[in-house]
Amino acid sequence: MRHRALPFILMSRWATRARKFIGQILKTVLPARTFAQLTSTRARKYGLKVMRDNGLLEISSRVVRHCGTTVLQGPFGGLRFPTEILLNIPCAQRLVGSYEKELHPIFQDLNQKMNYEMVVDIGCAEGYYAVGLAMLLQLPVFAFDVDAEERRRCRETAELNGVGSLLQIGSYCDRPTLRRLAHGKRCFVLSDCEGYEMELFNHEAASNLWRSDVLIEIHETQRIGVYDSICKAFMTTHSIQIYEATARDVDEYPELGFLGVDNLKAIEEWRGARQKWVFLKSKVEMQQTQ
Repeated sequence: MRHRALPFILMSRWATRARKFIGQILKTVLPARTFAQLTSTRARKYGLKVMRDNGLLEISSRVVRHCGTTVLQGPFGGLRFPTEILLNIPCAQRLVGSYEKELHPIFQDLNQKMNYEMVVDIGCAEGYYAVGLAMLLQLPVFAFDVDAEERRRCRETAELNGVGSLLQIGSYCDRPTLRRLAHGKRCFVLSDCEGYEMELFNHEAASNLWRSDVLIEIHETQRIGVYDSICKAFMTTHSIQIYEATARDVDEYPELGFLGVDNLKAIEEWRGARQKWVFLKSKVEMQQTQ
C-alpha cells in the first residue's frame, strides 16, 4: 500500500512546488493589482472547496436555519447579513460574535470621543468590519477588496443595514491611495490583506498615519519578518499593542448547542499559534486625550 501511495505523494509534492514556482513567475511579470486580484479570487474559490469538503457549509446552513441572519452579540450585535453570503462562509463565528474575539476590547472601546474622521478597511471581504463600523461610528468608511465578489457582498451587506451611503468600496489600496485618503487625518484603519501589509505599512505610511490608529492582522506565514518590519516602522509615531490568537470555548456560546459535536468546528478559526494582530495607536492623539 505504501508503494502505491508513493507516486501520488511525489506527484503532490511536485504539483505544490510547481504552483509555488508559477506563482513567483506571475508575481514578477504581472502588475501588482492584477496579481493580487488573481491570487485573492483563487484563494476564495479554494477556501470554498475546503469548506464544502469538510462540512462547514452544511454547518452554516444549519446555523442560519436555527439562529437567523443577524449577529446576536459582540461589538457588532444587530448587524444583518444576506442569507446567500452566510451560506458561503463559516457564518457561526459572525452570528454568535466569536469571530476574532481577541479584538473585541478594541472595538468595544471605540466611540465618538475618539474623534475619528473616517474608517479605512483594507481587505473588507463581506463587510463584517466595514459595515459594522459604519453602524457603530456613523462615519464614512472606505472599504477595499481586490476580489470583485467580495466587494459585491460588502455592498449588499451595507445596503441591507441602511449604511450604503456611508460606504465607498474600492478594489485596490496601495500606498499612494492610503496616503491620499489618510495623510494627516484622524482615521481608524484596519487591514487584513494576506501578507501585503509588509509593503503597505512602511516608514512612509507611518508618517502619513501619525494621527490615525491602525489595526493590522499579521501574516507571518505569508512573509517572514512582517511583524518586526511593521513595529520598526511605527515605533516612533505610535504605541504598539499586541493581540495573539486564543482557543475558543464552546461553553461561551450556548446558542450553538443544537450542533452537538459540531459546535467547536463551527467556531474554530484555524489560526496558527503564531497568529497575531498589532494595534498601533497614535502617540500624539493619546497625549491630547490625557
